[in-house]
Amino acid sequence: MGIRKQQNEALKNTGQENIEFKVYDKDGVQKTNVIRDVLLQCPTTLRPINENLSVEYLRPLKKAIKETNINPIKLLNQNPTFRYGNFNWSITTIPRAQSNIPSGIIQPNQIYLTVMPISGVFCLYQGRPSINDDKTNPLIKNVLASTTAITERPIEINFSYHTIANKVEPVKSRFFISVGADTSGNGSIDLMYDFNDNKFTTGTFTQDQFFKIVEVTSYNKWNRYKTTLDNVSFGLANISAKLEVKLFPLSVNGFFDLSIGYTFIDNFYIAQTKDFKKLTHTKTAGGLLDFLNIGVSNNFTGEYKTSSNYLTNELDDDDLSNVAGDFGRIDRVEIQNDTLDKLQLQEILNDFRSPLKKYEGEFYRDDVSEIPIYFYHKIWVNFGDTVLQDFVSAMIDTMEYNVKANTFKLNMHLPNVGSEFEVNETEFQIFDANDNQNTDKFNFD
Repeated sequence: MGIRKQQNEALKNTGQENIEFKVYDKDGVQKTNVIRDVLLQCPTTLRPINENLSVEYLRPLKKAIKETNINPIKLLNQNPTFRYGNFNWSITTIPRAQSNIPSGIIQPNQIYLTVMPISGVFCLYQGRPSINDDKTNPLIKNVLASTTAITERPIEINFSYHTIANKVEPVKSRFFISVGADTSGNGSIDLMYDFNDNKFTTGTFTQDQFFKIVEVTSYNKWNRYKTTLDNVSFGLANISAKLEVKLFPLSVNGFFDLSIGYTFIDNFYIAQTKDFKKLTHTKTAGGLLDFLNIGVSNNFTGEYKTSSNYLTNELDDDDLSNVAGDFGRIDRVEIQNDTLDKLQLQEILNDFRSPLKKYEGEFYRDDVSEIPIYFYHKIWVNFGDTVLQDFVSAMIDTMEYNVKANTFKLNMHLPNVGSEFEVNETEFQIFDANDNQNTDKFNFD
């Protein structure tokens, strides 16, 4: 006997659909199981209104497609906007020359009323510039242990700065940047980036080629500095390394110029860039031969694209766009050994393995229950077996709830659990089936 026939007989005999739910606490620990009747019947407990109930049959799918818009920047350091104070930063807090205020994280308008951070409320402050260049004591550096870069991806370093000046053309001021790498994980820098040869290398790390000069020529407004380190390699034996980026204090290179005042730093991030901005995941119904258009087993042409996405389970765990973890379905063999994207597209293909029936309309809940409709509820369209009676209950796809009027605008569909076979001229049988066979393709743009 097909599974749909069993479901239909249970609906007609009991008028209920009892589902067992697993209940978890906030820490993800299962506490108990709860059995709940989730069935609502149309047109009795859920009454159609406004004469707009419609039914639609959608063609079977050949492809289910998910497009994810990817942030091409993978942030390596934490707290780039200083929203959480000194967290993940090491900051020199001694007073700078000609200033009684030590450097640190502040609200800049407490020092200079017209300066507002570009990223929020806080930013890094330096007093008047140092007279002489300082390549020993950084103004700020990230925490080495928490900043990991992988080989063969460009490294992007970015910060914004705002320097106050009291005349149009003060003497030139400048920052210095250095980038070190710890390949052994022992907390010691064993490679530095050579800005002349554009690569990480060993050497005497006090030499000029290990320091990048950032010339400051624009004052009294926010400016952005960004540089990209190419040819990122930490040696044949190392696929990753810990990074330490140091920004040294603004200096005037030996000149004495009181016209240059405070300096503010904001939006200081270290990142690695990807060469794609969109991930397209296509799941095609059928086996490998169907995927290669050889010996095609069906003539389906339907395609289903999910709505715009910004998260995926198909990237590295520490990627900004990634949903971390392994996933599975309790009634399938993968249990916790698959990606969420594959499972979602699989269920879409399962539902569309044959023509799919959808309903759309507005309803009034006409019973004594004070509990509104939730997405776990299922709707059995049952106008009587001589008018319209579905074999199974429908699952809710989208819902709008007017609380005051107690009305619901619903989109719902009948789940497709198998394939229908003709037994004779007047009888059809629905056989339950496992996942629809398919293949996956990934495209990076």
